[in-house]
Amino acid sequence: MKPKELFQWRIGEHVVPVLEGQGFRYIRSRTLLKRDRGEFEQRIEFDFSRYNEQDFCEFFTAFSVHSDRYPAWYEEIWGEPMDDPNPSVICACSASVIPGWPARGTGLFSSFQPWQKRKGAHKNYCLRNKKSDLRELAELLEALQGPLMAYMDQLSTWDGAAEHCEKSLHLYPRAVDFHVIAGNEAAARRLVERSLGDDRVLTNPQAEFVIRDLRQRQEKFFGRVTP
Repeated sequence: MKPKELFQWRIGEHVVPVLEGQGFRYIRSRTLLKRDRGEFEQRIEFDFSRYNEQDFCEFFTAFSVHSDRYPAWYEEIWGEPMDDPNPSVICACSASVIPGWPARGTGLFSSFQPWQKRKGAHKNYCLRNKKSDLRELAELLEALQGPLMAYMDQLSTWDGAAEHCEKSLHLYPRAVDFHVIAGNEAAARRLVERSLGDDRVLTNPQAEFVIRDLRQRQEKFFGRVTP
């Protein structure tokens, strides 16, 4: 069986029905599951190894949270649309950053050649058109229903999204925005002042645009700019 056919068959029988019962809708053409959570949309996406072949499908998972409110809010605040090809993306991550996610399906594809594929453990989930597929999908489903759902629900709040963005320097301006949208201006102010007072940020050659954006937000939201 061709790899994508094998994936669609197995996922359609053992994963999709369970997640549809939790509000997800499966878009087969994009191998994508999504559901609404208030003003947020949660997505689970699947990608595939280039080494897949007949009766062998290795795949991994990626996750994202979207909201149309953010680009609308941004345009209202700044008077122009966001310069971003995917403005509704609030957070996007691989499985490797999710607390409690097992060491599988993290997006690190093996470099196995076809003749090596039948041997050894894989970092991702693998379907082989055998009974072992059911064990693979049971492990996947356990991870999706446990660590993933808890993490995505946390990201599907403005404060939770801000906390996630504070972990990455290049996302600090978004973290400020999300705190402001949540009505938590004190947290937004603390992040701006802490970042603009941190020599590790100010001397980081990759932080030029982050510093610019933080100063713009400091002036817009708090009426002052740190020199």
